[in-house]
Amino acid sequence: MHVAYKFNDDCEWLADEGIKGKIVNTLRMLSLDNRLENQTVFIPDGCENMGFLEGSYDIASMLHFIADMME
Repeated sequence: MHVAYKFNDDCEWLADEGIKGKIVNTLRMLSLDNRLENQTVFIPDGCENMGFLEGSYDIASMLHFIADMME
């Protein structure tokens, strides 16, 4: 599968590939939103079957991580 890339204004890679690429791009752009600074999400115990460990996580980092994994 061929994936084309381009840079956005923040020198982040953007995937250009159908709906999956749009989701990846959206997650990356949201992860750059300053309003998410110091915002966390708590993942409760029992989410291991979905690949998440219990704990508190930085939302922006998590969004960027999910985008990378989708790519």
